[in-house]
Amino acid sequence: MSEQTLNGKHAKSLAKPVYIDNLDPKDYVIIDVRGKDEYDDVHIKGAINLDEMDDIESKVKSTKDKKVLIQCRRGGRAAKVGTHLVEKGYDVYYFDDLFSKFYDRDNITLEGKNIDSLRNLSY
Repeated sequence: MSEQTLNGKHAKSLAKPVYIDNLDPKDYVIIDVRGKDEYDDVHIKGAINLDEMDDIESKVKSTKDKKVLIQCRRGGRAAKVGTHLVEKGYDVYYFDDLFSKFYDRDNITLEGKNIDSLRNLSY
């Protein structure tokens, strides 16, 4: 088996990193791997909240028409899930940056009961 290279500037993963400047949500099925309470506070409109690996893998397996982007709060969970999925043979992407990068972007709509909760998130 050939050695695989870890990708990313912040959280390392076998999955392909995506950064805010080249993210168009219409190009992806976005899987938000944060817990339900975090998701309910604020999430990208249209993102699917799945935090169990079996559910995530099932969704990835059934997605044929778009790329899959794994996303969390700071990139760490997304990187781990992305690596697991790549090791299982899936071609996935992960958002390798802070959730706060989604604020004030014309092409990204946020929704939830506490939308500003992660606006000032930093490393």
